[in-house]
Amino acid sequence: MSARAALAALLAGGHDGLWWTAAEIAEARLPQTPDSLRGVRALAGREGWAAQGADKARLRRGARGGAWEYHRDLLPPRARTAILAALAPQADAPAGDRIAAWALWDAAPQTRRDRAMARVKAVADSDALKATGMALGDAVKAAAGLAGAAPARRAGVAEADWEYFVSDYLRPERPALAACFRRVARIAAAEGRALPCERSLRRRLAREVPRALQVMAREGGDAVKRLYPAQERDKRALHALEAVNADGHKFDVFVRWRDGHVSRPVMVALHDIHSGMFLSWRLHRGESRIGVLLALGDMVEDWGIPDHVLFDNGRAFAAKDITGGVPNRYRFKVRADDPLGVLPILGCKVHWATPYAGQSKPIERAFRDLCEDISRGPRCAGAYTGNRPDAKPENYGARAIDIDEFEQIVADGIAEHNARSGRRSAVAGGRSFLEVFTESYAAAPIRRATEAQRRLWLLGVEGLRADRASGEISFQGNRYWSAQANAWAGQKVQARFDPEDLHSGLHVYAADGRYLGHAPCIEKAGFFDADAAVSHARARQQHLRSIREGVAALKTMTAIELGQRQAALARDATPPRAPERRVVRAAFGRGGSALKLDHDAHEDAAAGADAGVVDLGWARAAMERGLRLAEPQNDD
Repeated sequence: MSARAALAALLAGGHDGLWWTAAEIAEARLPQTPDSLRGVRALAGREGWAAQGADKARLRRGARGGAWEYHRDLLPPRARTAILAALAPQADAPAGDRIAAWALWDAAPQTRRDRAMARVKAVADSDALKATGMALGDAVKAAAGLAGAAPARRAGVAEADWEYFVSDYLRPERPALAACFRRVARIAAAEGRALPCERSLRRRLAREVPRALQVMAREGGDAVKRLYPAQERDKRALHALEAVNADGHKFDVFVRWRDGHVSRPVMVALHDIHSGMFLSWRLHRGESRIGVLLALGDMVEDWGIPDHVLFDNGRAFAAKDITGGVPNRYRFKVRADDPLGVLPILGCKVHWATPYAGQSKPIERAFRDLCEDISRGPRCAGAYTGNRPDAKPENYGARAIDIDEFEQIVADGIAEHNARSGRRSAVAGGRSFLEVFTESYAAAPIRRATEAQRRLWLLGVEGLRADRASGEISFQGNRYWSAQANAWAGQKVQARFDPEDLHSGLHVYAADGRYLGHAPCIEKAGFFDADAAVSHARARQQHLRSIREGVAALKTMTAIELGQRQAALARDATPPRAPERRVVRAAFGRGGSALKLDHDAHEDAAAGADAGVVDLGWARAAMERGLRLAEPQNDD
């Protein structure tokens, strides 16, 4: 159906043509307006239609596309012209044309009116010249000369120059069109070819190369995805707590934790998709499974168990103690003996959001509101860090807010966010998120948790192996045991615990989820806080890693290289020579014997020796004085 037919069909259905909702504007396919509901809403937001006053924008309950309807005067000029032309009597077409033309003329600025009058005069001059018998082409050239303009024509460009220009412009480096034109102009001039002006090439590029192709070549596939309208999901088909969205958000605020450490806190929050209301949240130093688990517990305790949960595909949300047993986590290894996580045990259907696609996570829009209302708010003045490294405020790092104070700021900000009226979503219709949730929650089938289920979300979960003899469980430096622990000795069990108090004991479950019993802490040697234990373990691993890297930096040669170097030294070494002998053995012959001694001990030896006989007492004394003497050999 053409745009004119779509508008005519809408007016024939009883529309007065004066007040328009966003859905009706999109359906009418008016000129200068988007033809999608999302696009019209974006146009109304950019131009501030809702803030023009009651005579231009008003609320209308039950209207398609939302409660807001806008006066015709807020529409672009060509859209108003099309509406006026369609409302004119069909039998009086000239009158309708005049109405439309004068409406368009009235909406144009004086510069556009002057330009239009000059063109009308040029057309009239060409018609007058043609009436004298002049050819059409000659008449157009003559009229253009009288108007001081050139006749419209398509400038010619050599195919080789055009190919060079297009290939240069459609590169991932995204060069400017003017630079591409200068490069091709130099080539054309060097080869003796004429080249039209830059505007001619720009118009031909827009005419012959679709914008989507230009975006794909210069910006990539992700940018092309943004050219395709996002899916518009109808939240009115849901009810309160039927589907929730969970994600993490790092505040751009410096916070001082209880141990004195200063960093930006991360909030894990759960958000009702139907109403847009925040249901629960927790603050931690980083996005961890403990924060996700505690936020889930708060939501189930306060409101109930949802049917569907939309998760970000991060490691904290894909942890086995939360989503264990869900086959399509795409995080960690999925094993057949993995313990079931909290959500599968509670009967929640887990859905994973598309990575790097904020449009698939409704909570992202709410996070943007919190950035403005909390991070940039006056209560966080001096602690705001900026949302980018190059966007730091002048008072960057002036102070850090204590975590207890910041928790109260977040609580107040989320309460105000939920209770703020005037929400313009299709579900809210001018009401607050809290009002929408309360109304739907009162009539919705809500599943409440049992006492046994409360152990699932209030406590963490770890896959452990019980001692083969006693069933004792060792966890985070603590020992847990009870009389019934003998029954699970040697088994792989799940230990669920209070993450903020490890000394309160463990609730022990079998690998298939059966509750086995409670094991009190019998040796309190570990950390009180599991979050602190995780931080300590992470710091220890970083310390060990730095030491290993330092060792690796020092050891520039491998063991094999060291061995080869030693072998080379051995090959090049000079063979050893026998040392000079300074002690000789006494030699005795049959015809007489002579005693040969070290020349330093010769005199002492001669004084204490008979012919061929060495006195043993003298020999012992000589050895004590450090002399080396060889005992004589007797041939007899």
